[in-house]
Order: sequence, then structure tokens, then C-alpha cells
Amino acid sequence: MRLNARGALSQGWLDDWERMLDAPTGELIEFMLATGERADDLRQMTPFAGVLSENERRDVVRRGAAA
Repeated sequence: MRLNARGALSQGWLDDWERMLDAPTGELIEFMLATGERADDLRQMTPFAGVLSENERRDVVRRGAAA
């Protein structure tokens, strides 16, 4: 992803994701379900794109909203 990322902002998002991928699973889950501007920005360059089908993604979002 770093090879295709353009600009310092994108590189910063990837740095944040890299730190979170090294964190304990609970912290990663909190990070992925977070709301706010920073969380929205980070989802612009998620390393998880294409990992889940659209139905799986919706299920996860629905479960996260119910938690």
C-alpha cells in the first residue's frame, strides 16, 4: 500500500494502521469501530479493503452499532 500511497497524509494514515495492527486485538477493534474525524480519515486508506464481502462488512458494521 505504501508504494501506491500519495502524499504525507496517506503515509501518516498507513503509519497509524501499522501501529494498530501491532497492538492487542481489543485495541484494534476499538480503533476500527471508532467514530470521529480521525477514524473517518483512517478509513480512507484501510488495509482491510476487499478482505470481507459486502454482506460480511455490513454484518460487522451492524454488530458494531449494536455493541
